[in-house]
Amino acid sequence: MGKLAKKWKQAAKCHPGVREDDGTSLSEGLSTVVEGPTLQDILQSITSTREALETKIDTLGAKFGILQDDHRRLAERITNVEWTLPEIPPELSNIKERLTTV
Repeated sequence: MGKLAKKWKQAAKCHPGVREDDGTSLSEGLSTVVEGPTLQDILQSITSTREALETKIDTLGAKFGILQDDHRRLAERITNVEWTLPEIPPELSNIKERLTTV
């Protein structure tokens, strides 16, 4: 019996609403949780994901002629692209007005 289960058993003697077997099931449940991924595993996963994203951003940066560490400029360049509508023939001018007001 683990330390937690022993303490729970002691608490059950002092508190009438607590059952002894609750401590055993709680202890078993906690040991199951502890067997999952550790904090170190989670942090390593986050670090790996961040490094993979930085690598992709660096690749895009090289493609657009931007220094690898200058991610902010790359983001600005991507977001500052001007989107323009193609020229529409005069006979469709009412469509052009509707498109530009949407």
